[in-house]
Amino acid sequence: RVKIHDRMRVPLTLNPADFISEDSGPEIDPDRNPTPSSQPGHYELTGVLLHAGSAGHGHYTACTRREGQWLQFNDETVSALGLAELQQYLDPTPTLNSDS
Repeated sequence: RVKIHDRMRVPLTLNPADFISEDSGPEIDPDRNPTPSSQPGHYELTGVLLHAGSAGHGHYTACTRREGQWLQFNDETVSALGLAELQQYLDPTPTLNSDS
């Protein structure tokens, strides 16, 4: 087994319209389906599963958002997670240290 160690950027919000061209997919007939759900909407991230370790061994934790507060579940421990700390997991872009 080989674990891929590449990290990927996970946005806090997603608008599917950013990934769909106007001429892709079937046309929607507003007379047949006039509901707002026929239009692309925005989605907010509500949870993420994290893995630390190798392909053969490791540990999973989960982060979920409840009532606007992010929580991290690590076995029997649940702790509050600030947005800045959560974004360290979600955005692999290196940050510059002011001391360097």
